Amino acid sequence: MADDPSAVLLIRVWLEGEDRAFRARLSGIGGPDDAAPGGSTVAVTATPGDVVVAVERWLAEFLEGARQGGQ
Repeated sequence: MADDPSAVLLIRVWLEGEDRAFRARLSGIGGPDDAAPGGSTVAVTATPGDVVVAVERWLAEFLEGARQGGQ
């Protein structure tokens, strides 16, 4: 399993301010192309739909990096 690419995506969501506005921060750790050992912010969003888009993008990038790293 040591040669199997893996990564972690953490999604933190909260409601902010008096208007209780939706916010989210996506942070990633690991992956075939990860240069930041402590992780990095993947996206900061203001709608649930943007969270979904960011997750899809992150997954696509992870899979592409894993495929390229395996060649």
